[in-house]
Amino acid sequence: MFSISVSNLPEDVTEEQLIAHFNHLAEVRETVVAVSIAYDNAEEIEECKKRGDLIRAKVHLVHVSDILFSLN
Repeated sequence: MFSISVSNLPEDVTEEQLIAHFNHLAEVRETVVAVSIAYDNAEEIEECKKRGDLIRAKVHLVHVSDILFSLN
């Protein structure tokens, strides 16, 4: 069993297409049993982190304002 890494795939390629392609290349010696496509989603992750930070800051401000109003 082994793994390979392939770069610069078309954005619309499917796991099924990759399995068929590599099974054709392997000529029945080895059968591809699984394919995992990794996506470069670093920008989306950063946006989610920023959103989480904003939500935490808002919740903190709500709690602080509740405390301040309860003191009056």
